[in-house]
Amino acid sequence: MYLTSFETPILFLVFNRPENTRLVLEAIKRVRPSKLFVAADGPRSQYIEDKEKCEEVRKIIHREVDWPCQVETWFREENVGCGKAVGGAISWFFQHVEMGIILEDDCLPEASFFSYCEVLLKEYAREPKVLQISGTNHLLEDSAGRNGYYYSNVSSIWGWATWRRAWQLFSVPKELDPNVVTSKYTNSHYAGALVRMIEDTQTGKIDTWDTYWAYTFCLHDGLAIVPFRNQIRNIGVLGTHEKQGTSRFLNMPTFSMEVARLEKPEKMEVDVSVEQRAIRTIVKVDALKPSSWLAMVGKRIKACLSKIYSVALRTWRG
Repeated sequence: MYLTSFETPILFLVFNRPENTRLVLEAIKRVRPSKLFVAADGPRSQYIEDKEKCEEVRKIIHREVDWPCQVETWFREENVGCGKAVGGAISWFFQHVEMGIILEDDCLPEASFFSYCEVLLKEYAREPKVLQISGTNHLLEDSAGRNGYYYSNVSSIWGWATWRRAWQLFSVPKELDPNVVTSKYTNSHYAGALVRMIEDTQTGKIDTWDTYWAYTFCLHDGLAIVPFRNQIRNIGVLGTHEKQGTSRFLNMPTFSMEVARLEKPEKMEVDVSVEQRAIRTIVKVDALKPSSWLAMVGKRIKACLSKIYSVALRTWRG
């Protein structure tokens, strides 16, 4: 079923995955947005196949957007990396619109996601405390029975929406204050992992932008709106940051929402019990990733070797 028109602008972030692009664009096509912004980073020179795949993605955009729509594109010729490409694209988007929906090519939305975002973008447009509307619920299927949303400190960017007024707060921190992060989250494992990811972004170990957005959340004590019914299925098995496809959060089921009957929280404050469960799930799932497990084993081996060396050195010295 296709809607007549959808007035909320959408930013579609693509790169080199033609099949993913087709799937997500088909979901966008069903609501027929009147304004569609599409941004793509350029092909990476070290990957021969990138040029052909990037060209195919751009052809899909030109070919499949066949409804009455104002289309704006920013297709980079050179590759600048995920951090600059996506962060720059969002800034470009909000140079033209006051509010909008942001979808990457691995975030396949439930049909109700669009109206959910549209309604709440309008309702919270002048509420400075709320910085984004999330589409992803990390509680897996545990909360799908409720047709509503809650307030959270966690800023998930797998399918989301926000306002120019919120994105204007975004900046690359010159210095990281870990206390800003640890004071916002009671779960020390989650807070510690976020601090390390921000540090890795600063040093160039990770090429991303969303860690700085998470830090912006902490600096301004922002809130995210999170649906009880998950609205986004992440299909990024071949994605930039989920190359092995091992996360249980990939391909999570989505559930339709009755947007006209959304249950609104009584108070504008974090639902502590729900958030703690969500964060524990995030920490648990992350700990099950091979990369996390190997890192933990590596640290333990290093610590053991250090102790053995110290004992041997003391023995040698007598």
